[in-house]
Amino acid sequence: MFVAVTKLDFAPELKDDMVALAKESAAVFKVQKGNRGVWAHVSTEGHQTMMYLLWETEHDHLACMQSADFAALNPKFEALMKSGKVAFTLDTYETIDT
Repeated sequence: MFVAVTKLDFAPELKDDMVALAKESAAVFKVQKGNRGVWAHVSTEGHQTMMYLLWETEHDHLACMQSADFAALNPKFEALMKSGKVAFTLDTYETIDT
């Protein structure tokens, strides 16, 4: 399994917009080949979202990032990043068999 964790730090006044974007993004991720689950969270302080994505393989994750569905979200992300009120991070992990 392959895990991607995304975080968006944002100005508190953008909370409602960021939660809506997380929901929209989750809907796109859920229907992609190889997706095993999507969990989205908003911090209790209300200035960060975190999304946990579980994929069968890294290839599935990368294919999603290249999909037309995901590309349709990019203008929204780009506008937010250019505003200077949002910062994005992505961390990826391989599952350790235990």
